[in-house]
Amino acid sequence: MKDLLISHIADPDGISPICLLNLTKIKFDYELKEINEIDDYISKLLDTDLSIYRYIYITDLSLSENTYNLINNSAFKYKFKVFDHHKTHLFATKYDYVTIDINECGTTLFFKYLSKNKRFKKSVKEYVEHIKNIDLWLWQKNN
Repeated sequence: MKDLLISHIADPDGISPICLLNLTKIKFDYELKEINEIDDYISKLLDTDLSIYRYIYITDLSLSENTYNLINNSAFKYKFKVFDHHKTHLFATKYDYVTIDINECGTTLFFKYLSKNKRFKKSVKEYVEHIKNIDLWLWQKNN
């Protein structure tokens, strides 16, 4: 069985989860979406047979309340795991399959999740920290 990763196409924070998941040796498919495409994509995805996927990860993308209602009413709700950091998405913390932390980026949240079952090299951890510094503009604050 394989996983599905859905992430943001526009920046390194959206692309990096692909690299991380690839390092785990887990078989997976991925889709890269713009923020204005994600709700429609999830709606259509829920109309397909998702039994081929063990988990469906969504990183660095904010879903609407309506999309969460669709997920919650689907037979595959238990497969979803969402990792995001946008303030506009804080309402979704009420769902047990959603992790949102505005002090992190999507990549760091996904990395922490994957690190529970996989050990990564120090260089990978450093890369993840660089992505966080870029995505959250911490490099400006920290020189």
